[in-house]
Amino acid sequence: MSSELIVMTFPFRHKAETVLAAVRVMRKSPILCLGSVAVATKDPTGEVTLRPGEEPAGVQENRDTALLLSLAGLILGDPAQEAVDAIVAGGLDRQFMSEVARRMAGESSALFVLAREDGVHDAGETRSTLALFRGRLHQTSLPPEVEAYLSGYEARFVESQATQANQ
Repeated sequence: MSSELIVMTFPFRHKAETVLAAVRVMRKSPILCLGSVAVATKDPTGEVTLRPGEEPAGVQENRDTALLLSLAGLILGDPAQEAVDAIVAGGLDRQFMSEVARRMAGESSALFVLAREDGVHDAGETRSTLALFRGRLHQTSLPPEVEAYLSGYEARFVESQATQANQ
């Protein structure tokens, strides 16, 4: 199963939220993959906030949203080098990751969208719609090996957070 990762970055902190709200209003068909969206914002202090773009409709969307949140955290946060090396070894484009991180310098925001080839969503239509909002568009394929790693990474991350909270 092939997936496309589309990220649109904006030089303003609240722009991604505004664009997501506008796309929801203008959506006339299920072709846009809004069930698999994560929003990233960076405040003036450099603090990154990640959240789901909307409530997932089903189990697959929930998994996809968790995957997007993990990936956004790895790209925009201060990830362990072993995690970055693992997803690059799995086939994720390092230049794509660097460019998204560079575009998120300073106060900014981004939409992370996952479009699956076998789903009802169309990556081209999603890209065309997002292009209307004049952010910087980034796209790459998301190999199954990277998805598998991120699924395990999310579980390890949640476990380590729970351990830290109990100490």
